[in-house]
Amino acid sequence: MSIVIENMRSEHIDDVISLGLATPEFQTGTSVPQFYSKETLSKWIQSPNGTLLVANVSKEFAGFSITAYNPDSRDGYMHCMAVKEQYRNQNVGTEFINKTLDELQKMGCNHVYCLIQTSNERMKKFLEKRGFQIGETFSYVQRTLPRK
Repeated sequence: MSIVIENMRSEHIDDVISLGLATPEFQTGTSVPQFYSKETLSKWIQSPNGTLLVANVSKEFAGFSITAYNPDSRDGYMHCMAVKEQYRNQNVGTEFINKTLDELQKMGCNHVYCLIQTSNERMKKFLEKRGFQIGETFSYVQRTLPRK
């Protein structure tokens, strides 16, 4: 079994959206759409401040990871990561984390964080094993601004 981690390209977007919409851990409990649109992902993959990755296992789409970098604060925010059920526990997630952290360091990042549902114990344990610290619990509060 070979895991190939590569930068997300436009031909990956449909698979990414499909898996993203099917991942219950991405739900925030608000009325806002719970995953990124094709338009958003298409623009984001062109940004120099993003690390958008896909994994292929034996040439089959296995998952994705989406991270943004803010050069002003030097923070990396891991928006989401999803691995198809049949490819879990095969180091795909570890490869995503390793590649993401490597890319963020190259950009000058010095701090990385993410939000995880309190009930997602599997992801908390996964990240703790990779040196992340689990912090306080916060409420997700959001507001959509109208387009101008």
